Amino acid sequence: MISPNMLIFILVGFVMSILSLIFRQKKIYNVVPKKIWTYWHNPDKIPKAVKLCMESWKKFNPDYEIVLLTKKNFQGYVTIPDAYRTHPHFNDSPQRFSDLVRLYVVEEHGGVWIDASVLIKQHFDEWLFPKYAEYSGFYSGPFTIDPKAPVIENWFFAANKNSKFIKLWKQEFLEMANFKDIQGYLDSRKKMGVDFSGLRDPHYLAAYVSALKVIEVDKYPQDTLILRDSKDTAFRYLKDAMWYPEKGMKLACSDRAYQTPIMKMRSDERNILERDIDGDLSPEKCGWLT
Repeated sequence: MISPNMLIFILVGFVMSILSLIFRQKKIYNVVPKKIWTYWHNPDKIPKAVKLCMESWKKFNPDYEIVLLTKKNFQGYVTIPDAYRTHPHFNDSPQRFSDLVRLYVVEEHGGVWIDASVLIKQHFDEWLFPKYAEYSGFYSGPFTIDPKAPVIENWFFAANKNSKFIKLWKQEFLEMANFKDIQGYLDSRKKMGVDFSGLRDPHYLAAYVSALKVIEVDKYPQDTLILRDSKDTAFRYLKDAMWYPEKGMKLACSDRAYQTPIMKMRSDERNILERDIDGDLSPEKCGWLT
C-alpha cells in the first residue's frame, strides 16, 4: 500500500518531469557569426521594396548586425585581389560583381548572405540549422537534372568563417578569369561533365554552375551541407501560382503562411511590390513585417 506522502511525492515528480519536457530549451545548432551581409550597387537609391526586406531582417533577427556592401565600401570589409576585382568578367553586371563579393566575404568572415529581395519572417535559430552543418542554403529543384547533384543557389546562404565548401566554390568561380569570355568557361565545364542543362540562363547564373562543378565533378561531400528545395520553401508562393508574378504576390499577401520563414522575390516580383507597396501590397494589408 502506497502511503499518501509517497503518492504525493510520485505525483510531484511526474508533474516536474512533464514540465521540464515542455519548457526544455531547444538546442541551437546555429553557430555562424551573427552578421547579415548584403549588396546593393547604388546605396543612394534603394527601392522601397528592398528597404522593406531589410527591415524584416532587423525585426526578426535583432541580434544580427546587418552590413550593406557597395562598390565603394566593400574593400573596408574584404580584400579581393586586383586581378579579380577589376576583371571584366566579374564586372559585366552588378549581379556578377556581387556574386564575387559574397563568396569572398562569407569565406573570410562567415555569417549569412541575403540578397536584397528576400523577406525573412522568423529568427534564424528556429529553422536555419536543424543540425550542425558547415553550410545552410537552398537548391533549385526545377534546375536540377541529377538529384545527386543539386543546383545550389546563392541568393541566401549561411556558413562559418573559412568554410571549405565556400572556399572551393570561390576558387572555381574565379576560374572564369582564365577564359576569353563567360561562355568559354561554361563550355569547358560542360566538357568536364557538369550538367547545367536545366538552367534557363547559365550565363547569368554562372555562379550556380561553379557550385555545381564542386558538387558534381569534385564530389564535395553533401552530408556537411543543409540544402532545401527553394520551390517548396522560399518560392512556394510562386510555385502555387504557376510562377506568375502578379498572381504569386497576391497569393503571398492573402496567405501569410507563404512568407514564413523566408520568401524570395525575383526582379519581377520585387518590381510589383515596389509598384504597389503603398496600395494593394502594403505592409498593413499583407503583413510583411508582422
